[in-house]
Amino acid sequence: MTDPPRLSRLDFHDPRRLPELIWQALTNWQTESLTLVQEYWTSILAHPASLKWVSSEPMFCGAALRALPDPGLGVEIRIGRTPVATLLSLSRRQVLGLVADMLDMDGEEWPEDRELTSVEMSMVELALQRLADGLSDAWPGPRPIVTRLGPTIDRPRRSRLFNADETLVVTRLSIESRFGTEECIWLLPQREFGELIEDEGAVVADVVDRAPNPNMMALAERIPVEVVVELGRAELTMTQVANLKEGDILVLDQPISRSLTAFIGDQTKWTGVPRRVGSRQGFEIETTVDQ
Repeated sequence: MTDPPRLSRLDFHDPRRLPELIWQALTNWQTESLTLVQEYWTSILAHPASLKWVSSEPMFCGAALRALPDPGLGVEIRIGRTPVATLLSLSRRQVLGLVADMLDMDGEEWPEDRELTSVEMSMVELALQRLADGLSDAWPGPRPIVTRLGPTIDRPRRSRLFNADETLVVTRLSIESRFGTEECIWLLPQREFGELIEDEGAVVADVVDRAPNPNMMALAERIPVEVVVELGRAELTMTQVANLKEGDILVLDQPISRSLTAFIGDQTKWTGVPRRVGSRQGFEIETTVDQ
């Protein structure tokens, strides 16, 4: 006599997670991001740290916020051109340990609990910016995704970043340092992030192999392409930006003797020199850049 098949229990009170293809794209991106972040952190940490993806699961907002460490430090991470706000939360001793590793402080025990100084907060923000860079560079779409840091939150459990009835993806990340291993938690709004993954080309669906449609090829040849010619760049402090007014002149990093560069998207295509064409600005191509 054979045992009857075991049926998995369904709880209709639990939130449903994203479709499998999108969910897989999300967790793969998170895992690969941590590999990059670990690499980027080697330039600022005196002692190595190991970052790993542990788990992701959907939760309603209230339960997700209760899962955050307390006391802790949260930071908004805004992802995408039309940004989706997410919240990363670390325990305070995790943050103090990060500062100790950046300063190469002695000891193998977790630092004593205390408030961070303004200088230490600036150091933490540098580490978080490297983390945001890793998230951007690991995006599985055709190009890195825009990723910006928002404000830090002293008591992330009290955050009002998300709607009370919203379903969040609760991702647990493990950070192993010389002091020990501890998890931090990253909250992402599930519906908005699923849409972002689809909109930003992070999911590659299976496509049936077929001959190209000649009408589509003809249409593609008529699609306009924007060419951007970069005049130069200038780096200013926030104070200088705030004080800019009409009539001010920015000194760019582009010498007048150097050719200008023309781009399509993020790819360099040509170099050349500026020209006047009647009452319009022009650009004369001198060289084509091989890709």
